[in-house]
Amino acid sequence: MKRKNNFIFSSSLLFCCFTANCLPSWAISSRIKTQAKEELTSAKTERETSYLSPYSPNSGGIIVLASDFALSRDKNIYIAQTTEKSTNIPITNQLTPATSAETLGEGEVIIRFSNRFFFIPGSVQEEGTAAYNTVGFSYGISDEWELIFVYQQVDSGSPTISGDFAVDRSPGESEIDDITLAVKHKIWQDPEAKYTLGGMVALSFGDRGFRFRRNGRVVDETTNQDIIPSLHLPFSAQINEDFQLTVSPTVAFFADDSAVFLSRLPGEEEDFGATFGFTTALSYRLSERLNLWADAFIPLFGNNSVSRASGKPDTAIAYNAGIRYLVNPRLGIDVFATNTLGNTPPLALTADKNFTALGANVVVMPEAFPRNRRYSDSFDPDAVQTRQVSTNDGLDFFDGTTLPSEKFLFTIRGGNQGIMSALRYGVVTDLEVGIYVDYI
Repeated sequence: MKRKNNFIFSSSLLFCCFTANCLPSWAISSRIKTQAKEELTSAKTERETSYLSPYSPNSGGIIVLASDFALSRDKNIYIAQTTEKSTNIPITNQLTPATSAETLGEGEVIIRFSNRFFFIPGSVQEEGTAAYNTVGFSYGISDEWELIFVYQQVDSGSPTISGDFAVDRSPGESEIDDITLAVKHKIWQDPEAKYTLGGMVALSFGDRGFRFRRNGRVVDETTNQDIIPSLHLPFSAQINEDFQLTVSPTVAFFADDSAVFLSRLPGEEEDFGATFGFTTALSYRLSERLNLWADAFIPLFGNNSVSRASGKPDTAIAYNAGIRYLVNPRLGIDVFATNTLGNTPPLALTADKNFTALGANVVVMPEAFPRNRRYSDSFDPDAVQTRQVSTNDGLDFFDGTTLPSEKFLFTIRGGNQGIMSALRYGVVTDLEVGIYVDYI
């Protein structure tokens, strides 16, 4: 019998999945230490080294380490971990970046991956859970100016029932993608940096389509391509070392017939339009690694939601509440509850009036950007960590380790099961991304 060759592109994950709704298949693994005590080697004047053999006889393949975008021919890998530590860590000062008046320093970069899941009865044609994916970054143009870019994707099968209609998104050639571009400015800060006034302008771009069905028949299809702006004037106060509070007047200029990816029904006359309210945000540091955070947009006039019972535009408090665990000062993981449809305004100002989602964020300051390196990748300022890239086979190359920062590792193996390969990259200490390709 002739064997059929199959080419398989496999993507696996340990923490977050961004493959829903046809997003690019990336594998993200984050090693969270479970030992009660980390084994760290203190060295004030000497750097330690770790050794990696480019070939392991037990692995049945070839392993090549690519460092700084070039193949390394050295057998010894010298991994120098920065020991400088700043008490002003951006990923704790910006737990809710869209509402905080704080800005990143010049040249600093934060990347965020997020997913939220709404558990809506009968949604997505009773085949799955409504998933909303987000990836974006913030860049410090200067110490007073910050640029924010976010790609957000909404679920196509929601909100399902709206009045007498069944509603889904993205009919025809329309998309379910939202592109948000925002600029934030630190307008004023007192000399002790306890009080900060900022301003932010955000623009939402997208081709937003809706299909309305009644009794199984398509009644209407609409598309909205408006650019939706929102304005924010956050005032942040550092109450004490652990507690921060922000209040922000907020206005979003939604289209008359829709609020980003929420639409009124055919024949309905009530508008969404301009929506004004106040956003409040707070964060509290429980320990060096744990932070509680929450924010809420409270609309005073205008509409930012849809009533499933009547299908009419409605008002709802848009909220997020969660906890952040810092794996290290440049890598954080959030678990949160929310009813918002996105991470960044204007989409983040719209809310599901009836259901709550559970979500997770990965927040990282990559090593590749020089200004990020002034923040330590360890909570011990005197620690020098030695890291060895393991060559154990593991499950689909997941061997329980992560690569050092800014290191590539290419692995290829062959056998009676075919050819298996992996390309992995250490974004920062304890976090790597990878692509896995198998030919069977």
